[in-house]
Amino acid sequence: MKNRLAQLRKERGMTLKQLGQALGVRDNALSQYETGKRNPQLGLWEEIADYFAVSLDYLLMHSNRRDYYFQSDKQALALLQDLKDGKISYDRMSHMSAVQLSVWAIQHQDLLKSKGHSALESVADGLIRYISSELRVLPEYSKMRKKNSKKRDALIDMIEFDDSVDPDLVIRFIKLSQVKGSKSIGKALDYLESLPDASD
Repeated sequence: MKNRLAQLRKERGMTLKQLGQALGVRDNALSQYETGKRNPQLGLWEEIADYFAVSLDYLLMHSNRRDYYFQSDKQALALLQDLKDGKISYDRMSHMSAVQLSVWAIQHQDLLKSKGHSALESVADGLIRYISSELRVLPEYSKMRKKNSKKRDALIDMIEFDDSVDPDLVIRFIKLSQVKGSKSIGKALDYLESLPDASD
């Protein structure tokens, strides 16, 4: 998938290693994301867009517009109108811009309720609900992703550096667990744990 990850990283003067540390992602995985050889889950793309304060559309090259900024009431109203008309959607704005527009909407409720702008009040309300939910969910997703990433990294390190780990057996185990299900695998692991250690 084409994206602007390398461009944004270079604009910040960061190496892959530095960005990987900031995001909790291996630098070799980031390299593959940059070249489009691999694609992360949508949640990680959102984290990356947030990190660089750009819209998801910009990061994924769906738009040449970095984000949806506003500096005046008129521009904020125009942005809400674009949301209402479907020209843009909540999830395509950066979280920073969505938060700023939400705060503006809360501070300008009287203007939104006034004649001529009342149709935008429900759009602003939807935006506020959306960004409130996103701001609760994204950090939890990030925490879970980083926890799982550490487990994957530990598994990769075991496979690469521990001579007692047979990569073919690990792959076979993973494939079997997908077919047999976690309950059967749990029973098999319980049985394995009951066996004496190889050193005994």
